[in-house]
Amino acid sequence: MSTDSLRLRIACEAARLLYQGRVGDTRTARKKAIRNVARRWVDADQLPSDAEIHDQMDRFARTIEHPHLDDELDRFTLYELLLEPLARISPGRTHHPEGDLLYHSLQVYTLAREQLAYDEEFLTAALLHDAGKAIDPYDHEQAVVDTLGDAITERTAWLILHHTDGLHLLNATLGARARKRLEQSPDFEDLLRLAECDRDGRTPGRQTPDLQTALAELESLAAADDDDLDEDDDHPEP
Repeated sequence: MSTDSLRLRIACEAARLLYQGRVGDTRTARKKAIRNVARRWVDADQLPSDAEIHDQMDRFARTIEHPHLDDELDRFTLYELLLEPLARISPGRTHHPEGDLLYHSLQVYTLAREQLAYDEEFLTAALLHDAGKAIDPYDHEQAVVDTLGDAITERTAWLILHHTDGLHLLNATLGARARKRLEQSPDFEDLLRLAECDRDGRTPGRQTPDLQTALAELESLAAADDDDLDEDDDHPEP
């Protein structure tokens, strides 16, 4: 990992710790961030300055403090703001041999597109399922759903909230009572599809679209759905 890349990742992690109130000063945040990110001795030129950490805090705040849409922020811009930081999060080769979480998210989206190519809600859940890990890695599902607010549908929110349960289902590590609750949802089969995409979207070298292309595809689907609704309004059933 390059010096600049490591310094940026440490700055981002320190900013997250400060923003969430887990530490009270930049010195402590930097030390904890080094342990979380590098897990080894870090040279002085790889350490972010206080100013770099505060810059990342400002960026972090701008990214997550949009729980509802407004006239200046469309939902696809919000998706991009939430997803872009994932490129700097690499959870480790054991569970994510493919690399960073943005690449993983794009793999999951690509696999989901092969399953349900015209289902915008399902594809949105696939692309955003791990976006909360840049906000709160301890409860990433709830964090991203809370942040997105009205920018996603109830179905997309449900799929995101339960995608980890879906993985446990595939691994046969989810309790019978929890499984029964999930089976009561009309979206249970789609949850299993999403979990399969999440499990399989960890392949080094898999071809995926870039983030802007994936978002453009979702926006195109949304526009097509809006056109269909407009056409239905123009031609109501007798």
